[in-house]
Amino acid sequence: MVIDYNLKLQTFVERLTTDMKQSLKTKGYLSQVDDCYAYFESGRKYDKILVSHAGGKSVRYFVDRKDGAVYGARSRLAPNMKWYFGTVDTQDKWWWGDFHAIPLEGANVIVVGQYAGYTRYMPV
Repeated sequence: MVIDYNLKLQTFVERLTTDMKQSLKTKGYLSQVDDCYAYFESGRKYDKILVSHAGGKSVRYFVDRKDGAVYGARSRLAPNMKWYFGTVDTQDKWWWGDFHAIPLEGANVIVVGQYAGYTRYMPV
């Protein structure tokens, strides 16, 4: 079971990297494409998903080790449980190229609010 979770987490990080690079190419930031990648750091309850871009790094998401749920980052140390982005099992139903993920058709989420131009979702 742990091996299965770790494989899904690695696949999620690769998908995040691919979507971010595609977004940069679409926006015309070709010089930044090679410098952009995602990686994870394991934690006790949550795995931290970090993004390295343009010489800096930031925590973007947290993945609950118990059920694979993906949450936005409240800070570099804690997840924000109000920002839900599916699970590592449903990663293919989201577009990860923007600052916050955007659900694609079949993501099984509903809109519960907006904050600073970003939309919040919760599972159906």
